Amino acid sequence: MIPADRPAAACLAGYLREIASAVEKNLVSESDIAVVVVDDGTDAEYAVNADAVERTCRRCILSDVATFHIGPEATRDFLASITGGDAAAAGLFEKHGRNYGRIGNILSLIALSFGTTFIHRRDSDTVLHTDGERISSPLEAELLFFSTADPSCSMVGSNYNGQPDIDISLLHDRPQSIVQVYSLVGMSETAIREKLEPFQPRFTDEICTGTAGDALWPEMGNIAYRDIFRSVALPPHERTLGTDYLFLHCCDMAGSPVTLHNQRVDHLHSTARRTASYYKQYYAMLSRCIDYYTIYGHLFGERLQCGTFTPIDFLDKLRLLADRLPYRAEERVERLRRFAELFTCHPDASARDVGSVLVSGINRVLAENDCFLHQHIALQKRWESLADRASHTDPDAFFVPVEAVAGHA
Repeated sequence: MIPADRPAAACLAGYLREIASAVEKNLVSESDIAVVVVDDGTDAEYAVNADAVERTCRRCILSDVATFHIGPEATRDFLASITGGDAAAAGLFEKHGRNYGRIGNILSLIALSFGTTFIHRRDSDTVLHTDGERISSPLEAELLFFSTADPSCSMVGSNYNGQPDIDISLLHDRPQSIVQVYSLVGMSETAIREKLEPFQPRFTDEICTGTAGDALWPEMGNIAYRDIFRSVALPPHERTLGTDYLFLHCCDMAGSPVTLHNQRVDHLHSTARRTASYYKQYYAMLSRCIDYYTIYGHLFGERLQCGTFTPIDFLDKLRLLADRLPYRAEERVERLRRFAELFTCHPDASARDVGSVLVSGINRVLAENDCFLHQHIALQKRWESLADRASHTDPDAFFVPVEAVAGHA
């Protein structure tokens, strides 16, 4: 599955090549895998992407792999069917800005409608890493792992080559500030050091497991997982980075190893986005992420008694977080101020402008994240019913394979 709000053709081309390699090695049959691009941009952006996706699929040698390019209209119709007449539930899927949890939940429901066992996720800002004729193949590693692993292992993936997961370019000349950013999102000192060290593209068969805050943890744009999406709804926090990583924390809480297969993909940042306006928006989203981790981090440190999640278990934990909100206020404000000071004390005027935006937005972040937590509770309360309805929904009623669209045209 490829969530996209940017051009996805290059991403799709590499992963179709990867599927072809896995099919050739008899790791999976063409009929047992589907490629789903979920385009979460505007209708106009979807139309532009549709042409590129169609051309990419026409060049693909996989005649029996169903490829779907799902646009905003099809997604709206699908969600309307899943939520039925529940206006409150439908409202939790409305898009008011960049929302990683929302698109992650949409992927989960679409996957459930297809009756899938596993979700192999690649983000549209990643491309398959190649070195001559050799390719880094996360899919092959994931298929091999899930065919042999202990059933308690529900997640396997890897990191990125190239651009880091957090865009720290505005602080590139202040390494101590970068360390503080990673620390504020819960990363350990050891993990931060590994993040900041230059690394070579990985081509290894090494398998290891990571723990919370570990630099070895996979990125959500290069990962495969099972089961967890049936029980847990991702946070519907708008304009907040990192909310889709909740799945990794849930696996860690349940004592289910998060496994690293070391097949990295190349991660790209669009330099065209690096404008004053972009930086203000991006670091405001990172500020919300820091507050999100301040609230939810108290949940991530817990361990489940039974070693597994049920929808009710997770709902109870979210309600406990809401009960604790009044006691977290001072800590939350202090962490947001520390983050803003990294920019207000910067010698560059553009960074100080970002800092001013962050300082003035602290109270708004606190109020919005309080609201988002209660929205998460409302969504989790409905998740078991939504997941069940998705599982009994015929995807053919909403989604048309790319070749069928091309043939009709």
